[in-house]
Amino acid sequence: MKCLFIASVFPPAIGGSASVYANLCRNLAGSVSVIAPSRGYIDQSEFPGWREADAAQPFRVERLDLLRPPLRPPPRSIWHAAARFLFEDRRIRNQVTRRVFAEIERERPSAVVIGELFSLYWLGTAVRRRFGLPIVHYIHGEEVTTGAGSRLANWSSWRALRRAEKVIAVSSFTARELRARGIAQNRIEVIANGVDIDRFTPGPSDIGLLNRFGLRGKRVLLTVGRLEIRKGHDRVIESLPLILEKHPDLVYMVVGSGKTLDALRSLAELHGVSDRVIFVGAVSDSELISFYRTAEVFIMANRTLDDGDTEGFGLVFLEAGACRKPVIGGNAGGVPDAVSHGQTGLLVDGNSPVEIAAACCSLLDDPSLATRLAEAGLQRARESSWKSKTAQFERACLQPPEEPPPGPTSRSIYKAILTHSGAYSIAVILERAAGFILLPLYTHFMSPADYGLMELLDMTSAVVTMLIGLRLGHALFYFYECCSTPEMRDRYTSTAFGGAILIGAAVGLIGCLGAHQISYLILGNAKYASYFWLLFLSFGFSLPQEIGFSCLRAANDSKKFVVWYVCRFTMALVLNATLVIGFRLGPKGLLWSSLATSLTFALALTSSHLSRIEFVMDWQYFRDLSRYSMPLVFSALAMFLIHFGDRFFLQHYVTLSELGIYAIAYKTGMMISYAAAPFNTYWRSQMFALVRTPQGEAVYARVATYLALGLVLIALPLAFLAKPAVALLLDKRYQECAVYIPWVALAYLFREMADYFRNGLLLGQSTALEARVTTISALCCFVAYALLIPTYHVWGAVLATNITFLILLATSVREAQRVRPFAFEFRRLGRLAACSLAAVALFAIAPVHGTAMQIVWGASLAILFVILLAATGFLVPEERRMFRTLAMQFRLPGTARAQ
Repeated sequence: MKCLFIASVFPPAIGGSASVYANLCRNLAGSVSVIAPSRGYIDQSEFPGWREADAAQPFRVERLDLLRPPLRPPPRSIWHAAARFLFEDRRIRNQVTRRVFAEIERERPSAVVIGELFSLYWLGTAVRRRFGLPIVHYIHGEEVTTGAGSRLANWSSWRALRRAEKVIAVSSFTARELRARGIAQNRIEVIANGVDIDRFTPGPSDIGLLNRFGLRGKRVLLTVGRLEIRKGHDRVIESLPLILEKHPDLVYMVVGSGKTLDALRSLAELHGVSDRVIFVGAVSDSELISFYRTAEVFIMANRTLDDGDTEGFGLVFLEAGACRKPVIGGNAGGVPDAVSHGQTGLLVDGNSPVEIAAACCSLLDDPSLATRLAEAGLQRARESSWKSKTAQFERACLQPPEEPPPGPTSRSIYKAILTHSGAYSIAVILERAAGFILLPLYTHFMSPADYGLMELLDMTSAVVTMLIGLRLGHALFYFYECCSTPEMRDRYTSTAFGGAILIGAAVGLIGCLGAHQISYLILGNAKYASYFWLLFLSFGFSLPQEIGFSCLRAANDSKKFVVWYVCRFTMALVLNATLVIGFRLGPKGLLWSSLATSLTFALALTSSHLSRIEFVMDWQYFRDLSRYSMPLVFSALAMFLIHFGDRFFLQHYVTLSELGIYAIAYKTGMMISYAAAPFNTYWRSQMFALVRTPQGEAVYARVATYLALGLVLIALPLAFLAKPAVALLLDKRYQECAVYIPWVALAYLFREMADYFRNGLLLGQSTALEARVTTISALCCFVAYALLIPTYHVWGAVLATNITFLILLATSVREAQRVRPFAFEFRRLGRLAACSLAAVALFAIAPVHGTAMQIVWGASLAILFVILLAATGFLVPEERRMFRTLAMQFRLPGTARAQ
């Protein structure tokens, strides 16, 4: 089996990627041919000695001038970008395509390997379309985390990766990043970089180097790598004054060239260590081994930059290890795959000169530690020979694939969705049913003004939860699925609990101390301070409680979730009824009930989870959780403004009684969200894994249609039966809320569909874009509230909410499809919308009076909607077959015998 390797960099070009490709191809020998550029894409200068280097290779190397466009400033406009593509980039593409096609026809490879993502994403599609060959992409790390220069290139690149037969990831970090962007697990093969153990071997210090650089009697600290910010040369220089205090005989040698050379020289002068830093520049492969052997400690204090640029693996650590040198690396990117902390080297925070200095001094002070790490690093390097890595590559990419084990079918995925959503629905239905059962009692024992007060208290609690809670539970879903071992999952779980306990305790204490000021700020009166004291005390216990429920969802343990949830609901129900109805405590009774329930279940859930695992508060993991969830905080704040911002406007234009009536209508219309809650509880924690199954993308698109249908089937009866339901259930003081309910229900139908489409941003790990979408919608909402509520009061709030959620839906669809496109059934969704509008139009033009007649008319229109939907051909053939099968199964026995 033979492959064609298309390498964007290849020796004599210098760099980790070039070394990886060369070593892999050298070990493949007669099973590979290579296409590579003869000039660099930065300055377009010709690589010196490339002809001689190619002639020495044991395989064919074909050279083109360039495989990708040269590095240029960003285009000034869309027209400039279009002109650049048509008159420059397209010419390079055509040349590459012709040469690749000719090489394929000549060599007849069994696979094509592409060692470049964003500039060659299009090539795999062209090759597959012309020759039907499998495509393999080789991914290092920084190209995944930094992305391309344009949104179109990002979208196209990820689509190319999702369609590739195999994606080689050089580290588990890179594999996690790929999975987070929707690449199926069965398409990813982790092949860590290897090292040429025949070339990199232990040996004595090079006498020539000692004399050349005046290193006799010096202790040498070495870094090898391009002079780029992420590799941490600057932080090592900043740490030198601390190291030199203990080891004044130290010299720091920097091997490599790059654009930051002048800045590093200036930094060394600034810290007074310019005489202790030697910038060697680029060296040949033969010279490099001498530098490794001469050094006492190797260091590359890499870090992840703000733009996502990071080290994908760190081949230099294996090279240094093969030369029996202790190594120090930055704990970022894929370096932990190359360096095992405390075993084959030390890992430090690449942003901390203090940590870097401490690690260097520990190795310089303790020869036994340095020797132990060096020996372990040597063993690790010998286990990572390119011979073993090449064998792994051949098994994964060049040998005929084994018959894969049967994965989950579409039917089994739908069954899992229904089963677990059904389990979660038990908790939701019981809780909502209890709320409606107690609603008539509450309206007799609490005034509309009490309801208005509770609305403001609920909003305060929601804001504090979003600002301080950091959405740690949502972050757990992502990291729980990405963890490769149970131990990592346990560590993230215990860290989430520890963080929730610390944050809850701090905020609870601060809130209690500032209760008077908060009461005056929100309600204009300090007499409600005791209410806020109870509110913040309850919040302190609610965070670990919610982490406990999030852990159950992440583990997909719906049964335990429901048991715990029902127990909590039962306790809250009993306490609410006792304190509000029995003791006539009003809103304060609800707050006492919340405090008692939160305290009880925070203790119970925390002890239940932590009793089975070792409690560890890992601050690095806590930073991971916080960093992932921070954009979701802004998204949640934006959604809060959309949901409840109208209350803050309304309190200046309507009475508390009117606000309470609107609150009842709002909560009733939100039944749409209550109905979707069981599905969302399951889907948002499990969609990362489900979408990566072979049928996952098709199921994801189909589920959107089913969700829309389910929401419409709830929204229409809710709109049609709002008036008779309010007349039967509520006190006459609340009858006015019936006119608002249908419109609130429509708004929340838009909102639920927007949330589903926006899940595509989370699947593509675009949490920042998710926050941007919701923030734009929130700004539109704020403007609508400010324009409409002063004039139309409650009706202005209803109209603004509908406009906002419709904008959110349209924006969510557009942005999510750019990041993570799915083949949604928009035609079927259009039929669903048309039939819904027809039923609503009939309801509007033919009003019916009288409770009994309204019920009959509403039920008739709901049935008519179903008939219209069937008549327009909404059902696809497999759904019609399923319904016919079900009809056959449920026929009467007598009918079956008669046939």
